[in-house]
Amino acid sequence: MIIEGKHEQETSKTLGITWSNFGKLDKYLQQPTFPLSLKKKIFMQCIVPVMTYAFETWSLFKKMEIKI
Repeated sequence: MIIEGKHEQETSKTLGITWSNFGKLDKYLQQPTFPLSLKKKIFMQCIVPVMTYAFETWSLFKKMEIKI
């Protein structure tokens, strides 16, 4: 049996940790000489995998799907 609340808590926790760590890079990413293409690469290669880790094994509800 899948308990929706447990997955929702885990999703919120994971997303919070991920965005918090991405925010720590802000002082580097906000430099005017830092290219947008590199920002995108960092996000896609470092942030997205952490954000989606183990989500593929959960049964997602529409509310969680939108949040992710």
